Amino acid sequence: MKLIPGLRAGHWTDPERKRGLTVFLFDKGARCVRLVLGGAPATRETDLLEEGMLVGKIDALLFTGGSAFGLGAAQGVMEYLEKEGRGFETGVRKVPIVPAAAIFDLGVGEPGLSPGPGEAYVACQNASDTIEVGRKGVGAGATVGKVLGMKYCSPGGFGAAESSLDEHRAQVFVAVNALGNVVDPSTGRILKGVVNPEGRGYLDAEALAEGGRIKGSFPGNNTTLVLFVTDVPLSKGGLKRVAIAIHDGIARCIRPSHTPFDGDVVFSCSLSEDESRDDYTVMRLAIVASRLTVEAVLKAVK
Repeated sequence: MKLIPGLRAGHWTDPERKRGLTVFLFDKGARCVRLVLGGAPATRETDLLEEGMLVGKIDALLFTGGSAFGLGAAQGVMEYLEKEGRGFETGVRKVPIVPAAAIFDLGVGEPGLSPGPGEAYVACQNASDTIEVGRKGVGAGATVGKVLGMKYCSPGGFGAAESSLDEHRAQVFVAVNALGNVVDPSTGRILKGVVNPEGRGYLDAEALAEGGRIKGSFPGNNTTLVLFVTDVPLSKGGLKRVAIAIHDGIARCIRPSHTPFDGDVVFSCSLSEDESRDDYTVMRLAIVASRLTVEAVLKAVK
């Protein structure tokens, strides 16, 4: 997929050991908010995204595997950006602003492996104006449908989708590593999820969880990460409204979602230098973003 001008992205993937990360670079910075509705997030440098904080824009965003251990990979992104002369000016040294979020994928591949600064630096070097989906980058070790434990889960992945709004563009990127099933909301069909131990097909993860048929220990083992990017001028207030709608999109196609065991988090970004408080535009964009989230999640597991 061709990215919006001003955005570049790069993967680092180890397909054999099922680990990876994905870096998003904002050439002129991005106004960004984050909204966490999952009960087990793993994030770094996200408090500064709140409205009213000193730093107005971020330079990059990292989605990484390796759980909280992988968050340290953001240092590699900072080192890359510092060499590029990027960062928040302090008068002493520019400090690149790089929030990060991680998925828990330690139960697949090589358990002791977490991406580090070196891998993130390589992803920055790989960054371009296109992005691949599937078992790439942060999606390399992602899984879904873990209500009956890892034995009966299915592969997750990294997905993306885009749309236009008048003369503007909007794109959504997702890392799907959910406790629940991925369901096509237009048909109700489970695309990936809890594998039926007694035959072909998938079991209803919500029904299993509601009925208490939960096996294994999965505190914090699951997360859906979403990045929304647009060139529409939006204030942080508008970006937050879009983030809320994106969580609606997650709930439409990942069932269950936002559980105590999922670290579901949305990052909502505008590349525009200008801000807008046009509520009608915000509503239109929120509808688009929710739809794109569903499309990206479905692509991640196909």
